[in-house]
Amino acid sequence: MVDPALNILLVDDDSVDVKTMKKGLVALKRPYRLHTASDGIEALGILRGTNDKPPLAKPFMIFLDLNLPGMRGSEFLEALRSDNTLCGSIVFILTSSNRYQDRRESYRYNVAGYILKRDKCDDMKVIATLLDSYTEIVQFPP
Repeated sequence: MVDPALNILLVDDDSVDVKTMKKGLVALKRPYRLHTASDGIEALGILRGTNDKPPLAKPFMIFLDLNLPGMRGSEFLEALRSDNTLCGSIVFILTSSNRYQDRRESYRYNVAGYILKRDKCDDMKVIATLLDSYTEIVQFPP
């Protein structure tokens, strides 16, 4: 099982999706810590550390929406994978985009999975199951 202090970074500008993720994590009754960013620039700041805040502690997982203002999800992935410190980060895409090009590009950046947003309640059940299963069997990078 993963360290109980697993940090989860949700990069999504939709406040309803953020609230739904928070509710879902509380329902899991696991000690996950949710951090949120509304765009890729803010997310990179959280991961790298900014001014008076240290970088996000490992282990962590990232759930990334592709349709973001400012730095879009695909641009965030490119920056993340080109950063020597962050390139091994575990990223799941969580988006409403069902475009073939978005899936292809995301997997080109070695995402762990591409989750299509549908019904918000059903999505949280799927994500909760995914988190529990994934953290139970996968060894995180050091």
